[in-house]
Amino acid sequence: MPRSLDKRLQMVADMVPAGGSAADVGCDHGLLMAYLLQQNKVERGLCCDVSLPSLQKAQRLAERADLPITCIHTDGLDGVPPVDTVIIAGMGGHTICGIIDRCDWLRQPQCTLVLQPMTHAGVLRIFLGKQGFAVVKERVVCERGKVYTVMLVCYTGEKERISPLQSLVGMVPFCADEQKAAYYDGVLKMLYDRKAGLLAQQKDTGHIDRLIVDVQKLY
Repeated sequence: MPRSLDKRLQMVADMVPAGGSAADVGCDHGLLMAYLLQQNKVERGLCCDVSLPSLQKAQRLAERADLPITCIHTDGLDGVPPVDTVIIAGMGGHTICGIIDRCDWLRQPQCTLVLQPMTHAGVLRIFLGKQGFAVVKERVVCERGKVYTVMLVCYTGEKERISPLQSLVGMVPFCADEQKAAYYDGVLKMLYDRKAGLLAQQKDTGHIDRLIVDVQKLY
């Protein structure tokens, strides 16, 4: 029987398109890829991790469950062959940007990315826009008191300048998740913290004030 996932990884799994091959970058224990294969969501899986102990856990899981998983000890997608879907979950936005930037074969329309940044989602959104990637869909999930966003991304080649508001909320306003209000709460807290820092330095806060108003309108 497939092992259950926590809410965050379940949301990631739900965003993975059905069929074809997938790579889980930073796979850790390999539970996500095992789940996708046991649910017949994907046909073949790659588990990639820079940590050898983590990769060994994924390898043991694949062997016990007799699943078609290939484990690759690597940094990001370095040396990884092309797949239909790339999953990068549980890393910071800057790290995800670096992994994508180093992998040329991601820049093809038939490849889909499922991204779940733990921090700096705005940095990731800006990077994707500059690099010609489009965020097609975002979902929001709450897990253990924290709020996460999961992005479905594809390459279009059309570079886009992401506005300050877009960098903060992305496609979240267009999702139907009840938790998106909690996501806005987190964005507002960050903006109020920035404003307090600027006020302490006696600097102008007009641009922050405008963003606060724009986010408040989204509730």
